Amino acid sequence: MEMVEYFNVMTKSVFERNFVSLIIQVVLFLFTIFGIAFVIKKKAIKHRRYYIIVLILSAGITFYKLFSNQVIFFLSIIEYRSAYKNGFYQIVEGTVSNYNPMPLRAEENDKENFEIDGIHFSISNQSRTAEYSKTKKNSSPIQDGVYIRLYYIENKIIKLLVKE
Repeated sequence: MEMVEYFNVMTKSVFERNFVSLIIQVVLFLFTIFGIAFVIKKKAIKHRRYYIIVLILSAGITFYKLFSNQVIFFLSIIEYRSAYKNGFYQIVEGTVSNYNPMPLRAEENDKENFEIDGIHFSISNQSRTAEYSKTKKNSSPIQDGVYIRLYYIENKIIKLLVKE
Protein backbone atom coordinates (compact mmCIF):
# COMPACT_ATOMS: atom_id res chain seq x y z
CA MET A 1 0.00 0.00 0.00
CA GLU A 2 1.22 3.46 -0.79
CA MET A 3 0.81 6.82 0.91
CA VAL A 4 -1.61 9.21 -0.82
CA GLU A 5 -1.20 12.95 -0.31
CA TYR A 6 -4.42 14.56 0.94
CA PHE A 7 -3.05 17.96 1.83
CA ASN A 8 0.13 19.94 1.27
CA VAL A 9 0.55 23.61 2.16
CA MET A 10 3.02 23.88 -0.74
CA THR A 11 0.39 23.19 -3.40
CA LYS A 12 -1.19 25.96 -5.42
CA SER A 13 -4.74 24.88 -4.46
CA VAL A 14 -4.21 26.01 -0.85
CA PHE A 15 -3.51 29.51 -2.11
CA GLU A 16 -6.36 29.42 -4.62
CA ARG A 17 -8.78 28.33 -1.90
CA ASN A 18 -8.87 31.83 -0.45
CA PHE A 19 -7.76 33.87 -3.45
CA VAL A 20 -11.28 34.18 -4.91
CA SER A 21 -12.60 35.21 -1.52
CA LEU A 22 -9.84 37.80 -1.24
CA ILE A 23 -10.69 39.29 -4.64
CA ILE A 24 -14.41 39.45 -3.79
CA GLN A 25 -13.71 41.22 -0.50
CA VAL A 26 -11.33 43.72 -2.12
CA VAL A 27 -13.91 44.49 -4.84
CA LEU A 28 -16.67 44.95 -2.23
CA PHE A 29 -14.41 47.23 -0.21
CA LEU A 30 -13.60 49.34 -3.29
CA PHE A 31 -17.28 49.56 -4.27
CA THR A 32 -18.19 50.83 -0.81
CA ILE A 33 -15.39 53.40 -0.91
CA PHE A 34 -16.53 54.60 -4.35
CA GLY A 35 -20.12 54.59 -3.07
CA ILE A 36 -19.14 56.83 -0.16
CA ALA A 37 -17.36 59.20 -2.53
CA PHE A 38 -20.37 59.27 -4.88
CA VAL A 39 -22.89 59.95 -2.11
CA ILE A 40 -20.69 62.68 -0.60
CA LYS A 41 -20.29 64.33 -4.01
CA LYS A 42 -24.03 64.23 -4.88
CA LYS A 43 -25.63 66.68 -2.48
CA ALA A 44 -29.12 66.22 -3.98
CA ILE A 45 -29.55 62.62 -2.75
CA LYS A 46 -32.44 62.29 -0.30
CA HIS A 47 -31.39 60.88 3.09
CA ARG A 48 -27.75 61.30 2.08
CA ARG A 49 -26.51 61.08 5.67
CA TYR A 50 -28.01 57.60 6.15
CA TYR A 51 -26.45 56.32 2.94
CA ILE A 52 -23.07 57.60 4.09
CA ILE A 53 -23.43 55.90 7.48
CA VAL A 54 -24.48 52.58 5.92
CA LEU A 55 -21.65 52.71 3.38
CA ILE A 56 -19.06 53.57 6.03
CA LEU A 57 -20.27 50.69 8.20
CA SER A 58 -20.19 48.39 5.17
CA ALA A 59 -16.65 49.51 4.32
CA GLY A 60 -15.57 48.97 7.92
CA ILE A 61 -17.01 45.46 8.08
CA THR A 62 -15.50 44.53 4.72
CA PHE A 63 -12.13 45.97 5.73
CA TYR A 64 -12.22 44.07 9.03
CA LYS A 65 -13.11 40.77 7.30
CA LEU A 66 -10.45 41.37 4.68
CA PHE A 67 -7.68 41.86 7.19
CA SER A 68 -8.83 39.54 9.93
CA ASN A 69 -9.32 36.57 7.61
CA GLN A 70 -7.38 37.01 4.42
CA VAL A 71 -4.23 38.68 5.68
CA ILE A 72 -3.87 36.14 8.49
CA PHE A 73 -4.39 33.33 5.97
CA PHE A 74 -1.83 34.62 3.48
CA LEU A 75 0.74 35.39 6.18
CA SER A 76 0.36 31.84 7.46
CA ILE A 77 0.94 30.49 3.93
CA ILE A 78 4.18 32.46 3.74
CA GLU A 79 5.24 31.26 7.20
CA TYR A 80 4.39 27.58 6.62
CA ARG A 81 5.88 27.45 3.12
CA SER A 82 9.10 29.08 4.30
CA ALA A 83 9.37 26.67 7.22
CA TYR A 84 8.65 23.72 4.91
CA LYS A 85 11.26 24.79 2.34
CA ASN A 86 13.87 25.27 5.07
CA GLY A 87 13.10 21.98 6.83
CA PHE A 88 11.72 23.58 10.02
CA TYR A 89 9.02 20.97 10.55
CA GLN A 90 8.58 17.64 12.25
CA ILE A 91 7.20 14.38 10.91
CA VAL A 92 5.15 11.81 12.74
CA GLU A 93 3.87 8.58 11.24
CA GLY A 94 1.55 6.02 12.71
CA THR A 95 -1.97 4.91 13.42
CA VAL A 96 -4.53 7.48 14.55
CA SER A 97 -5.72 6.89 18.11
CA ASN A 98 -7.96 8.66 20.63
CA TYR A 99 -9.90 10.24 17.77
CA ASN A 100 -12.62 12.57 18.99
CA PRO A 101 -14.65 14.12 16.13
CA MET A 102 -16.05 17.62 16.22
CA PRO A 103 -19.70 17.64 17.36
CA LEU A 104 -22.29 17.98 14.59
CA ARG A 105 -23.52 21.21 16.17
CA ALA A 106 -20.05 22.57 16.67
CA GLU A 107 -19.50 25.84 18.41
CA GLU A 108 -16.73 28.29 17.58
CA ASN A 109 -14.06 26.72 19.80
CA ASP A 110 -14.90 23.04 19.15
CA LYS A 111 -12.14 20.95 17.58
CA GLU A 112 -11.45 17.43 16.44
CA ASN A 113 -8.73 15.79 18.49
CA PHE A 114 -6.54 12.79 17.83
CA GLU A 115 -3.12 11.37 18.57
CA ILE A 116 -0.40 9.79 16.51
CA ASP A 117 2.46 8.12 18.34
CA GLY A 118 1.53 9.98 21.52
CA ILE A 119 1.50 13.44 19.86
CA HIS A 120 -1.79 15.31 20.27
CA PHE A 121 -3.35 17.23 17.34
CA SER A 122 -6.44 19.41 17.14
CA ILE A 123 -8.24 20.41 13.95
CA SER A 124 -10.92 23.01 13.47
CA ASN A 125 -12.72 23.94 10.29
CA GLN A 126 -12.94 27.43 11.80
CA SER A 127 -9.20 27.94 11.33
CA ARG A 128 -8.19 31.15 9.58
CA THR A 129 -4.69 29.97 8.76
CA ALA A 130 -3.40 27.71 6.00
CA GLU A 131 -2.86 24.51 7.98
CA TYR A 132 -4.96 21.40 7.39
CA SER A 133 -8.47 22.10 8.66
CA LYS A 134 -10.81 19.48 7.20
CA THR A 135 -12.92 17.73 9.80
CA LYS A 136 -14.90 14.49 9.56
CA LYS A 137 -17.92 16.58 8.59
CA ASN A 138 -15.88 17.89 5.61
CA SER A 139 -14.65 14.47 4.41
CA SER A 140 -11.41 14.24 6.38
CA PRO A 141 -9.69 10.85 6.10
CA ILE A 142 -8.53 11.10 9.72
CA GLN A 143 -10.23 8.62 12.05
CA ASP A 144 -9.26 5.91 14.55
CA GLY A 145 -7.15 3.14 13.05
CA VAL A 146 -6.06 4.99 9.89
CA TYR A 147 -2.32 4.99 9.20
CA ILE A 148 -1.07 8.48 8.33
CA ARG A 149 2.07 10.56 8.04
CA LEU A 150 1.91 14.18 9.19
CA TYR A 151 4.34 17.01 8.59
CA TYR A 152 3.69 19.65 11.21
CA ILE A 153 4.91 22.88 12.74
CA GLU A 154 3.89 23.48 16.36
CA ASN A 155 1.11 20.88 15.97
CA LYS A 156 -0.27 22.63 12.86
CA ILE A 157 -0.52 20.12 10.03
CA ILE A 158 1.17 21.33 6.84
CA LYS A 159 1.18 18.03 4.95
CA LEU A 160 -1.01 14.95 5.30
CA LEU A 161 -0.44 11.55 3.70
CA VAL A 162 -2.76 8.59 4.23
CA LYS A 163 -1.96 4.93 3.64
CA GLU A 164 -4.50 3.35 1.30
